Amino acid sequence: MASLYQKYRAKNFDEIVGHDLVKNILIEALKTNRISHSYIFFGTRGAGKTSISRIFARALNCQSRIDNYNPCNSCESCKASLFGNHPDIIEMDAASNRGIDDARSLKESILNLPSLGKYKVYIIDEAHMMTKEAFNALLKTIEEPPEHVVFIFCTTEVRKVPVTIISRSQVFTLRNATIAELKDKVNYILKSENISMDEESIELICKLGNGSYRDTESLLEKVLLQADGQVIDINITRNILGIPDSEIIYIIYKYIHGQADFDIDQLISYIALYDAEILIEMIVNFVLDKIRDKTFFENDISTSIELINFVNEIKNFNKPEIALAFKLTEIRNRNTNTSFSDEIVSKSVKNKANQTLQTESVSKRPESKDVTIPSNELEQKTKKHDEKINLHDDVNDEGAKRDLISEIKQKVQTKNKFLYKILESSLDDIEIIDNKIIFLIKDTKALSILSSPNSKNLLHECINDVNKTIEIRLITENDKSVVIRTVENLTEHEISEVFDIE
Repeated sequence: MASLYQKYRAKNFDEIVGHDLVKNILIEALKTNRISHSYIFFGTRGAGKTSISRIFARALNCQSRIDNYNPCNSCESCKASLFGNHPDIIEMDAASNRGIDDARSLKESILNLPSLGKYKVYIIDEAHMMTKEAFNALLKTIEEPPEHVVFIFCTTEVRKVPVTIISRSQVFTLRNATIAELKDKVNYILKSENISMDEESIELICKLGNGSYRDTESLLEKVLLQADGQVIDINITRNILGIPDSEIIYIIYKYIHGQADFDIDQLISYIALYDAEILIEMIVNFVLDKIRDKTFFENDISTSIELINFVNEIKNFNKPEIALAFKLTEIRNRNTNTSFSDEIVSKSVKNKANQTLQTESVSKRPESKDVTIPSNELEQKTKKHDEKINLHDDVNDEGAKRDLISEIKQKVQTKNKFLYKILESSLDDIEIIDNKIIFLIKDTKALSILSSPNSKNLLHECINDVNKTIEIRLITENDKSVVIRTVENLTEHEISEVFDIE
């Protein structure tokens, strides 16, 4: 069974949605028989480059064109093209046929006259992937081609195509589809498939399509397959696509502007429910809506650009929800003129301090009918909670070291869940050397958080040896050698690198 984007791929010029200028120029060329020997179709993925190339190639060789421009799709030549076995319409993927030998083979085949149609049409997809030598090998052919040959280059990166090729070609830019154009295509598919979908779902799918017909149709197909005959509303669509509702996006938007009163733990819990890349996309779309309504903050535009760039970086993280939480908190603290690590950690420490004060005030109250816990039992519980980890002389023994690391993590977890998550994901080893307790960290982002004074104080609260200095060190990836990098001696440039600040 063909996918939706294959099933509903345009088969003639009248079925192409949008790109009116490009269509009109190509139609006029067909009507007047003024055919160029080389065309370049440039646009993002799913913009329609390959579809338009195939329609144009089919029209060039059609034996009975409709209105002198549309392929009939019923003659021998059109049928061969639709089935993908036309001897004179050759599609090449430049990503896998990019070398000079491939270009030379192509040059040799060009000399052969067409066998079924009037023209031999070469559709070269991902043309920017061809090597410079391959382009040079084709240059003379493109400059003075045989009359029966037409080249069509499709590319997402026209700047990588040599200017010598561009200057000898007709270049057409295929812009991204508008929301209205995508809606037209989605509604056409739904009507053809006899399926009902509410307007909110259609709007959401078209927004997530990012101007790409193919991406939009793929998202629509995913919803239709999993809905399994249900009446499709916005809730079903959100659940299938894993899209957060607008309330979550609004809460995060308030957070980055310092208007939401919750800590990073809660932020991570929000983010972890959804795909981080989709969440970024939804935040950016929300900000764009604010900009359109003229209800945005002055720094919303720079925030959107920063998050769009961060989409590429987030793919490199094992735990993208934590990386995104850091990025959003970094933006928030920049918007509110507060520091990054100290603000986050101090808030957690402050909350813990408040809890401790409350516990102390309860323990000092006189006995009453409402208090049923004996004071000695409360003291034991408090003592157990505040009990510190003792360091032993054999701590550098592997078995003892593993136990110590586990014990420290458990203790930190009771005091600060945020720091516990950092240790859990980044702590590689612990060493006791002279008067130093050295935490060996394998992640630069965790390094900066754990190196802050508040973090070190909290670690000291967990370890019963205040005479020893806590030091945080980074293990490099290549040779695992230890490099000392504490937050106190980081330069502004280094801090920028740690947090990926452009």
